Amino acid sequence: MRIGIRIPKLIRYLIYGFFIISLITGYTFFTLNQFVIIEGPFGPQKHPMQKYFLMTHGASAFIIMALFGAMLAAHVPKTWELKKNRNTGVTLITIISIQMITAYGLYYLVLGDYRIYLIYGHLISGTMLPIALIFHLIRIKKNE
Repeated sequence: MRIGIRIPKLIRYLIYGFFIISLITGYTFFTLNQFVIIEGPFGPQKHPMQKYFLMTHGASAFIIMALFGAMLAAHVPKTWELKKNRNTGVTLITIISIQMITAYGLYYLVLGDYRIYLIYGHLISGTMLPIALIFHLIRIKKNE
């Protein structure tokens, strides 16, 4: 199975599936982390399920990064020559890159007061990602 101008169905479905998993688990983690406090044996605490949503989110993002690398290596160079859908493709690359940078910052860097900017940068770019993907797919259909 080769990734070229046309992406094989299995790869497309993997990309869509892991984007959906990542989006759902990301929103769920954000909601639980920011807005849900439960009463624990020693007082208020975070919801115990949020860690599982974060682990699933991270695992799906890891797979997305591998698929993203395959796209950068195989799909992007071949389609770049066609001079079609470059704007939406570059937008996707940019948003995914922002996602990876902000995720790295959230996981590995403790920035105190600046952490909130990483949180909302990751949330906003994660929200924009499926929109950008849909626009890219619409442009592909129009250019066929």
